[in-house]
Amino acid sequence: IIDTGITVENNKMGTEESSTWAREEFGVNLGPRIGLTATEKVNEDLTVRMQLENLFESDNGAMRFNRLWGGESSLAVQSRYGELAFGRVGALTSPFGRWGVYGLEATPFGNGWGRSGGVHHVAGMADRVDNAISYASPDFNGWKMFGQFSFQTGSNPTPGVEQSKWKHNTRRGALALRF
Repeated sequence: IIDTGITVENNKMGTEESSTWAREEFGVNLGPRIGLTATEKVNEDLTVRMQLENLFESDNGAMRFNRLWGGESSLAVQSRYGELAFGRVGALTSPFGRWGVYGLEATPFGNGWGRSGGVHHVAGMADRVDNAISYASPDFNGWKMFGQFSFQTGSNPTPGVEQSKWKHNTRRGALALRF
């Protein structure tokens, strides 16, 4: 996916004169990325899925988050008992990837449309989480449960590096129920 757009913004505060600017921005609707996905049906009830996404800035080619596979990088097992995934995924509250179950519901703009995408302005919603274990139950008459625990949110001083003491690492746990 390569997504680049032109953003025009007009600001006016109180009695001050308005200011207008236009600029090229990447990821106006979808984050530019290159990725690999694979699905293997092991047997009638067991499927293994992997996804690797490298995010980049389409205007200059720079890698996002200064890391290879900074988008979703996960390995998942699906069966009649649900789906269990391991790796870097979108937080349940984010609009990112298969695991961002709330973010796209919180705003009609999803994670795109530049600054008008309200998800960007709600603290902690638009995160991806590292070293996560994520579970999605099977669908029960329209009800579905999600659980997620991240051993590192990516907000440690050096992304991808565990600190020596548990209390110095930023963790996140979440539960969700969807109908």
